[in-house]
Amino acid sequence: MASSAYFLAPKRQRTFKRTKQLALLCTLAVGLSAASFPATDSDGDWLENIRGANWNAIVFISVKLQRENGAPETTTGTGFIVDPAGWVITCNHLIPQKGDNDTLTINLTVGDRTDPTSYQNKAIRRDDSEDLALLKLPVRESGPWRVVKSANDVGSEAEIAAFGFPLTEGLVSKNGRILNKNGPDGRWITDAPVNPGMSGGPVFNKSGDVVGIVHGGYEEAQNLNLINPISSARVLLQRVNSPLLVGSTVLPAPARIGKPVVYNDTINTMTGTEFEYSIEATGSPTKYNAFGLPPGLKLDEKTGDISGMIFEDSRSSYYVDIRAQNESGWGRGELVIRIKRTGSVEASPSPTPTDLYASLSRFVFQNQVLNVQNGNVYAPNGTFVGYIGIPNIRGSEATLLWTNGTASHFMSDGSILNLYPTGTLIVGRWRN
Repeated sequence: MASSAYFLAPKRQRTFKRTKQLALLCTLAVGLSAASFPATDSDGDWLENIRGANWNAIVFISVKLQRENGAPETTTGTGFIVDPAGWVITCNHLIPQKGDNDTLTINLTVGDRTDPTSYQNKAIRRDDSEDLALLKLPVRESGPWRVVKSANDVGSEAEIAAFGFPLTEGLVSKNGRILNKNGPDGRWITDAPVNPGMSGGPVFNKSGDVVGIVHGGYEEAQNLNLINPISSARVLLQRVNSPLLVGSTVLPAPARIGKPVVYNDTINTMTGTEFEYSIEATGSPTKYNAFGLPPGLKLDEKTGDISGMIFEDSRSSYYVDIRAQNESGWGRGELVIRIKRTGSVEASPSPTPTDLYASLSRFVFQNQVLNVQNGNVYAPNGTFVGYIGIPNIRGSEATLLWTNGTASHFMSDGSILNLYPTGTLIVGRWRN
């Protein structure tokens, strides 16, 4: 089922309630119709100026949810970058809740929905009360992500412009006026003709400041649409120490930077699937650490990204000590990883590297059971494929030399890591 999350209101708003709210919207907008305050393009250059300054901070969002039993659900929407590390704010109703056995895929494309470079979302942080959420682009080696200009307020009747990706179109702008700042749930009412797919997009004033976030609208009244004021995003913006907080007239100033506050989290995952997680902390950390990760997972100390594959013989729960460092010191939190097995396999001990050469008889590598005899390694058909070298002087790893000239390293936890020249990391596991 495909949809564009524009007419979606928070789930607590049912049809009857929506009808009541629609009546309220019409009442609030009496005397403030487009005829009373017509939008003008006499100085329309401001729209192009805003587009030119911010197009590469606006994000096209594509969401696909595959339920365990059911057809896939797809949704599209818009967001915008609020932190140079790649945090993107959007509407929470774009991002469905995922069951333990469901698969949720979120792709983020910056600036142009047709750009072939699309990034898989790294994290989700929600504020259900405001119907807002943060998504995460990867950290770029080429430099920080572009962030929209500072946040500000806007008066009633002021002209504004909403940006987003409606339906199958590229980035568009829709301008109009603020009709009332006392709409349902504290949202603003506007006559800007926003369309499906623009939910989560930024709303600018004529000076180019972000003043709001497109919330959505009603099919029954297409010229009465809703905007979240940017002040409603303060909780999420504070969590990532967004530069939008600096000098803003509507958002609290960031506190003096102290040690990072590392947020605790719990992740449910399954064996045999790719694992991705980003440590979240305040205070602009420059280094990360993690202790007690399951075998098969690795931390990027520069970005705080944890990735890899969960092995079948991992424990059901891991309590990981996660840390972040800035100039003021280290902050500490806890990540709980709960693991569900996709199948049962015979558990095996993790041999130390110094025992590998003498004791191994077989192991699993790239889904093949390879046999070991006197240090020589044979494929299932009996073909000689390599041999095990003597553990290095540190005793932290042993080496398997393949006949094709590449090498694998056997780590102390029993995992097998093989790094090819292309940079592809293949993970195997010893079986005694």
